[in-house]
Amino acid sequence: MPTQLTLAEARRRGPRIAVLPDGARVEERLGYLARQRGFVPFRIALSLVELGRELIREAQRAGSCPEVASRFALQLALRQAARDHSPGPYFAIRNHAGYARALGDLLAALTEGLLEPEELAALDVGGRALAVGRTLAAARAALDRVGLADPHRALRLAVEHVERGGALPRELAGAAELEFDGILDWTPLRLKLAKALAARLRVRIRLPWSAGRPDLTDALEPTLRAVEKLADPAPELELFDPAEEAPALAPFLRRLFAADGPPADAPVELVSCASPGAQAREVARRCAGLIRSGAAPDSIAVAARSLANGAAEELGAALDRASVPWRERRGRPALPAPAVRLALSLLELIDQDFPREPLIELLSSRLLWLAEEGETLPPAALARVLRESHVRDDATAGGYPAALSSLARRLERKERSAAHVEETSRRVQRTIAALRRLPAQGTLREHGAALLELLGRWGLFRRLRAKEPVDAGLALGRAAAGALGRDQAAARALEAACGGFAAAAARVGEMRMGRTEFAQLLAQNLGDASLPPGGVRGGAVQLVELRELPGRSFDHLLLAGLVDGELPARPPTDPLLSDDERRAINRAAKRPVFRAGSESGEPGLLPPRQGEEPLLFHLALCAARRSVTLLWPRSDAQGRDALRSPFADEAARALGREPSLVPLQPIPLARECADPSELLARAALDAFAEPAYRVTPPPDPDRARVLVAALAASRHGPRLRRIARAAGAERERVRAFIGEIAPGRFSGQLSGAALQRALPVFAFGADGPLSAHQLEDHATCAFRTLGKRLLR
Repeated sequence: MPTQLTLAEARRRGPRIAVLPDGARVEERLGYLARQRGFVPFRIALSLVELGRELIREAQRAGSCPEVASRFALQLALRQAARDHSPGPYFAIRNHAGYARALGDLLAALTEGLLEPEELAALDVGGRALAVGRTLAAARAALDRVGLADPHRALRLAVEHVERGGALPRELAGAAELEFDGILDWTPLRLKLAKALAARLRVRIRLPWSAGRPDLTDALEPTLRAVEKLADPAPELELFDPAEEAPALAPFLRRLFAADGPPADAPVELVSCASPGAQAREVARRCAGLIRSGAAPDSIAVAARSLANGAAEELGAALDRASVPWRERRGRPALPAPAVRLALSLLELIDQDFPREPLIELLSSRLLWLAEEGETLPPAALARVLRESHVRDDATAGGYPAALSSLARRLERKERSAAHVEETSRRVQRTIAALRRLPAQGTLREHGAALLELLGRWGLFRRLRAKEPVDAGLALGRAAAGALGRDQAAARALEAACGGFAAAAARVGEMRMGRTEFAQLLAQNLGDASLPPGGVRGGAVQLVELRELPGRSFDHLLLAGLVDGELPARPPTDPLLSDDERRAINRAAKRPVFRAGSESGEPGLLPPRQGEEPLLFHLALCAARRSVTLLWPRSDAQGRDALRSPFADEAARALGREPSLVPLQPIPLARECADPSELLARAALDAFAEPAYRVTPPPDPDRARVLVAALAASRHGPRLRRIARAAGAERERVRAFIGEIAPGRFSGQLSGAALQRALPVFAFGADGPLSAHQLEDHATCAFRTLGKRLLR
């Protein structure tokens, strides 16, 4: 019997809005639709963060959500709670910066798991869970007293506002459908968000599903079970095969992680490189080759599991040397920037009693101007004087005044000028006195203002506003401009951190702390801050992390770093709660609060991060449309053997072929050189190196002479001639060292005027006898005597 449709069942009119994991995928979706339609009249895509921000703003307008705490206020609240409310097992580490950071991560995980700190403290799961529950409850209470909420709690309050029938943001209120696409991490809070929105409009969750391959589906099973258990109205679930989005690679992608089946031929290359540096050069060489063959730079992606620990810098430098434009959407952390390290080193110097080498680094810094009028000693001269004085720090044997005075007296006894020692002493004492004036105890405002005032007085911000002249070519000028921009951004981040902490302390409550604690707080915050991304804006190779690839589209993908321990990544560890404690909390709360490896008879837990690695790898490969190159180094940066990733083994099994080995080739062959420096190095190696001392076989002499002649006739001729002179000197030194020829002008032989000038330096007698140590040095290696006594 036909039924009458109700108004509630009628299809809503309006656009379909896609919710995507991040802004990069939103930009790509908008670009695709703009190319297809020519004009996009509505906001049809937003990131998951933007969705949460819009919901929080609407809840704040209705008075259902307080102001969101800044990262400075949240950090202060956690640190104060850690210091004042950490009895029991964590009492000994309550002042450690890492403890407060771990508390912040735990608070976020609890809120995503829909468990309040007070509820954690009330669970019967043992002492450590009770202790951290009380500490986090104290931090929450401190924020509540001043009308603030941490970001995750603000999102939960916004979701509860929607559940009570509160107004939706304008874009959502006029939408016909909301589609969550490419989001793999469905925590209980996100499921609660989708369920609340499903009661107001049609909501669909799209998940990749590779049927018959448990390695790729096990990580998604808990999400499927959780969505199926939701009561109506609930989000719709749509499963799709991600391999269909890459037709050229579909047979290979469907064979990957499958239990059986024949090998699948596909445009996939497996490349084993000698070292991480060789891997970066191979990536740059292949990118340059793709661009020369007609590929658009922005259709190429270079990916790694993580771009931290210098990976982004190494790949970026290799791409720069190959003249390949590149862009990294995510900026680098501010903490390693020279301007930030310099500021933090000032606070460390005082507590360490000004050790000599760090003090030399400070006096030699190009970011500061510590010399006054009439002081002309260069940094190298200051360093030499301090090392000759044999001073260790300012607390041992009278410190710097005693050591420098003793050096000056020794020089006067030898009738040599001690003016440079006196200038060094003045500059050292002035620097130490200025640093000692930084407050040992104070409020955050006092610490930050004193540090910024000292850096300003020493010219940091003035030096960063002035562009240094560079006359060494376009490449060096571009690198210098990039370094200047990085330092300027780091200085702004330092000022923002000092000002942010001062404002947060005025809101949350002033707290006095020592200089060391302030340095730890500043370092922790700047470690989380990011500088503006590097590289060019458009028309560039994209440098991304693996987790940024699912849902995106590139013609060519180069995935580097397939090393065991990096891909798949090692499972993260919780410094506060063990896996057993996390499982116990899940059981006591009767819902999946934490990710933890499940035991038998424990269904419904969130999957551990390690179980998502095969899925993440597979979805990243699905982002390629025409070709994939998988690369890994055979050794690490220290030369130790590296074990290739099991994912590389799986790819080789799916393809039915072994990887190609790129031989150790520090200098590329002439046809593979990407810039003039590499071509000059190859020409010098082939034309000037002794064949007997080469690792690789020498080339055809005629070809080497042709290459050298071509370079000599080009604009690189003057540089080639300097290289030839240096190569001649090196050949003489090598032959002299092995005894083939007598020492010459480049291997330590002095004669003529040079010998006459050197004789007074080496002269000894009753007034200046040789010590046993000097005799032993000379007997061990005469060149050590030459270097120590003459080349100073």
